[in-house]
Amino acid sequence: MKRKTRLYNILFPIFILVSVPSPLWLVLIPLNYVWDNFILSRSLKVLPEREQFCSRNSWKICMAGFISDIAGALFLFLEMLICGKYFPDFSDRIGYGLSMDPFYNIESFLSTLAAVFLSALLIYFIDRTILRKNGLEVDIASLAARNLSLLTAPWLFFIPSKWIYR
Repeated sequence: MKRKTRLYNILFPIFILVSVPSPLWLVLIPLNYVWDNFILSRSLKVLPEREQFCSRNSWKICMAGFISDIAGALFLFLEMLICGKYFPDFSDRIGYGLSMDPFYNIESFLSTLAAVFLSALLIYFIDRTILRKNGLEVDIASLAARNLSLLTAPWLFFIPSKWIYR
């Protein structure tokens, strides 16, 4: 009888794959740029020169999104490290959830939600600042930043890594 044993030399949670430079970025960056440009363009419907404005500022919005996503991933990574070192009992409950399945328990889900919320908050404030500095009124910049933060937050963090490692 043949044993079915799988060995993995590295198990990366999804949020690490997004944060560490890899060939995956060759796909993520253009897709993210197109999505950000689409959201920004739809949010600025009232702006007569929106196409020019979007083409000048979409790359800044895209980079702000990546920085914010990395901040959320860093939050989850540091939480895994700190819990593993200082709270081993809690780490057993949350470690698997953060690294493999955010729906494993309520602690993992809330931690992942907090990371997504942190990233969305950063996206909002950074994008609003970028849009204000480039001449948009406060209410239009806030609306566009809100739309960008909600629709470009790293919801990918909720994809269970265990799906990849089956």
